[in-house]
Amino acid sequence: MLQEQVIRVLHIGKRASTLKKLTEVCVDQGFHVSWTNQLKQIEVITATYQASDYDVITFEQDINTETKEKLMIRFTKQNPQIKVITRLAAIPSLVIDQVYQTFRSDQHALHIERIAPNQIELANQNRCHIMVKHYWVNWLYQKKAAVLLNLEVDKGEMTVAWPHKSKQSYVTVVADNQVIEVLS
Repeated sequence: MLQEQVIRVLHIGKRASTLKKLTEVCVDQGFHVSWTNQLKQIEVITATYQASDYDVITFEQDINTETKEKLMIRFTKQNPQIKVITRLAAIPSLVIDQVYQTFRSDQHALHIERIAPNQIELANQNRCHIMVKHYWVNWLYQKKAAVLLNLEVDKGEMTVAWPHKSKQSYVTVVADNQVIEVLS
């Protein structure tokens, strides 16, 4: 992971309370973070927050598509290399995985294929440490997480399944401490 570089993140969303929580978790991880919920003023956002000052821009899920598209076009013009997360989960520890996943290297030898809505197949070519984490929001809107797999594995294939917990369910696949994939 990018331990030697401070990752600069801009969170864009509707709910200040959620953005503040996500910011706290990212700051605790060592990121430099800003946030805004002033979505009606697209010109002000892109003038106040220059994409060249950030590595990653995140958008909460409930921002309408038109607003996201307008902002992404403007930010991409400011910085063509900007990384964007368009469906930011409101689960703080998952946000960290989502940000790290944008910096993943394609050097890993792990192939991931979804074979059912709640099942993936992992195929690795080399010995590596694989961790699969499941995140979900329960019916009381509590954020939950569980480690489904945490193994040192040799070359081969395996299937990982997780229970249907809610519509807001995510799985993160990590190989040798690098977030490879975030699935929803």
